[in-house]
Amino acid sequence: MGDLQIMAFKAKPGKRARLEELARYNVPMLRRSGYVTSRPANMLWTENDTLIAVFEWVEGGKERAKAHPDVRALAMDLSEVGIRVPLNALPKDRVEHAIGTEASFAS
Repeated sequence: MGDLQIMAFKAKPGKRARLEELARYNVPMLRRSGYVTSRPANMLWTENDTLIAVFEWVEGGKERAKAHPDVRALAMDLSEVGIRVPLNALPKDRVEHAIGTEASFAS
């Protein structure tokens, strides 16, 4: 079992749809590159337009992904449409739900 990644981004005004589009692209791209496991990835929105995404890295995948140009470009795109939210600022029940829900990302 790899390490779980829990990311949260608050959509910038008018950018919710683009943030979701990028988030839905993220895991399949990482999976094709061999950086994340086949474990279903989960995504949900909170009431205040914050997107929580959960997926699992393969061993060493996170470190290798940091050097991949597509991953770096995606990180820049995400920062243009969302603001990273620290996990301790999220409602605990929403994070727990995101970790436990069924897959909502395409493979």
